[in-house]
Amino acid sequence: MPRLRQAARAMGREGESQPGAQELFLQTRLESGAELFWRLTEEGCEPVDPPSDRQVISFTPEDFRFLVPRGLSIEAAKSLAVRQAESVEPMRVVNLSRKQGIVYATPSARLDALPVRVVPGIAVLDRLLGARDSATPLIAGFALDAAGSGPRLAVLYAFGPTRLRMSISINPGDMEQLIALFLNSVRLPHGTPTHLFTGVELLAAAGGLLEYPRIPEWNGVPIARFAAACVCAAVVAATATAASLATTYARAQSAQAQVVGAADRAVAAERDIVRALAEAPGRFAQRAGLPALELLDKAEGLWAPGLTVSVVANQDVVQYTLSMPLTAGRPGPSGRGIGTAVATKDRLDRLLARKALPGCTSSEGTKDGGLDEVNVVFSCRRNGSDLTSLLSGERLL
Repeated sequence: MPRLRQAARAMGREGESQPGAQELFLQTRLESGAELFWRLTEEGCEPVDPPSDRQVISFTPEDFRFLVPRGLSIEAAKSLAVRQAESVEPMRVVNLSRKQGIVYATPSARLDALPVRVVPGIAVLDRLLGARDSATPLIAGFALDAAGSGPRLAVLYAFGPTRLRMSISINPGDMEQLIALFLNSVRLPHGTPTHLFTGVELLAAAGGLLEYPRIPEWNGVPIARFAAACVCAAVVAATATAASLATTYARAQSAQAQVVGAADRAVAAERDIVRALAEAPGRFAQRAGLPALELLDKAEGLWAPGLTVSVVANQDVVQYTLSMPLTAGRPGPSGRGIGTAVATKDRLDRLLARKALPGCTSSEGTKDGGLDEVNVVFSCRRNGSDLTSLLSGERLL
């Protein structure tokens, strides 16, 4: 018989208790590809139209879960997710590697197409299961009763020696038979421990979970923050300069004989303001006069699915490094993934064939130490170089 466990205490970002939700919205995807949304309350679940701007607990094959080394960075987690999922699309992640050694990931394009905020459903299940031996096979999931005369819903996950597998069933019959069929399909032995949770337990455990990022990030920081920081730095600089000029003018009016001295003090004050802005961590956009928004726009223009773009700049040179993982399109055991391998090779050939741009030089494609990716570097001098050519014409990949 499937074993029903009590829900673990719902915990937030820092471990504080969270109240159980009164209702939740769920997203499921059937093997046919049909996507269904559900509303879950203590009375049960029922199908609904897609909600707008609501949090949704997602149970789909595109919600990936990876066990990773602890302390993995955001960019390393995204790169790992692309390789492990054998995807040519960029990923957005919920990085819990520091405390739990787990990364949850889903394709960015999927999130851009949804009008909701998405929480990985497998993260709710991990919270309910608590600490356990990840090497021990396990069947776990949710058996959700219907609200009224509507359909029931069963969500099953298989934790085994290979990749996580899942199954969605609407109006399942005998649960023991359903689990037996699922065990056969994922090649786990009968008698594998099974834990099924109820809708009430799902409601109690869903509070305080992290959502996938809704907007693109750069090293874990939303790109919009860079623009906001630049605007803030400009406002502070303009205010400080205006105050300095007003003070200088007042002193000149009150003491004509000290005009020269007041001018000298104004110059010194302006020099102090510039130095303070350059040294302040929050005013990075002022350092060396770097046009942060322009650099980010150009990096975004160079980006394409399957690529990671990094930027290093100083007063003289801007370097754009384009990195492509080599394992993104590796064929599976039955030939699955051959199409993506051909597409990846085509993009790789086009990347390596890229000629140097006017005023810039490009490196030959180099592999990293693990032979997992190819890097091409465009080096462009800032003084007099025509960087706009980086964005003209066709997209690189």
